[in-house]
Amino acid sequence: MATLLLVSCLLGSVFTSCTANSISHLSTVQKSVPKISFYPCVIPTVDKLQFCCVTENIHTATVQFYRESSNITTVHHPCDVHVVNLYSDYNVSCKSVGTTTVMYLDVPGFNHQTDPTLFGCRYYGKSAGYNLFSSHILTENKGYKFTNITQNSTLTWNQTNNNFKIVNPAGEIIIQKQNSVITVIGNKSKMSYTNDVGNFSLILYNTKKEDNGTYVYVTNSKRSGITLVVLDKLDLPIIQNITTSLSSGKIWANMSCTAEQKSGAPLFYRPTFEVLWKYPRDARYSVIQNGSNLILEEVDCSSENSQPLFCTVRELKGSYSDSQHFYPHTLCTYKPVTVPPPSEDEKNGGLIAGVVIL
Repeated sequence: MATLLLVSCLLGSVFTSCTANSISHLSTVQKSVPKISFYPCVIPTVDKLQFCCVTENIHTATVQFYRESSNITTVHHPCDVHVVNLYSDYNVSCKSVGTTTVMYLDVPGFNHQTDPTLFGCRYYGKSAGYNLFSSHILTENKGYKFTNITQNSTLTWNQTNNNFKIVNPAGEIIIQKQNSVITVIGNKSKMSYTNDVGNFSLILYNTKKEDNGTYVYVTNSKRSGITLVVLDKLDLPIIQNITTSLSSGKIWANMSCTAEQKSGAPLFYRPTFEVLWKYPRDARYSVIQNGSNLILEEVDCSSENSQPLFCTVRELKGSYSDSQHFYPHTLCTYKPVTVPPPSEDEKNGGLIAGVVIL
């Protein structure tokens, strides 16, 4: 799924640093496959419970939100909302970008009669749902914990009660403490714990992507959640969105460097990416970093070769991808130019590095 970016930049003497939150559910890319997905827009808390229903390429279809077996709302194309009287206190809003529509369902004062409670959305061809566990409606959100794939992960809570349980993202109790006795109910080869004065830590061994999600410390009066994000090295990035203009035999160009998210994380998680550009100090063209883009000015089209520039990307707190390269002189021809990969000397010698956080 393509990404829209909200960017803010800090300019320095050597580096350009920009931050942007990816809004992956507002895609402008045209796709032919009809899709529907449903998930919490944000981590569920007692103060805010909001679901997102995202549809792609269903065009004029009517979409219905539902709770268990009852319809909540009907959304007609384009974003015409009709709320069922039974759930008239629910708030529904809607946005469309291209062929993607995002519908937001705000659930005020949620009172669960069953556990879990199934929420979802559907149209005539497909449906998507989410099982909401009462233990995962947090009284305290302790944010994200990042770990690299195959590493051990430690999640730590303030221990405020002699009786508590740890619930995994699937709503299962994996550790329980009762009358000062701690019992590991989950897979003992996969997890352990430490029980220090005032703190309790869950340790997950050899973390996999499927271990991602919100782990909750539950007492009679408290539900404190930590959301685990499992990072992985990104695939080779792509230099794309290249636009050019020609003047007096020289090219001006604008381009971006992107990579797709590979981390294991809940759908409400919005990844942050860091892009590292490298380009030669003695290039025969000017280089300007503009937020997420690299701008080349006055690339000489009378030359049949040029020094390459490189980009590499990582998800913040993760590992950098391998470097992608690009030869600016290839902008001067309309025909694809095949060039050999740059040598290690070219990659490492005489380069200026600029960091951009996306």
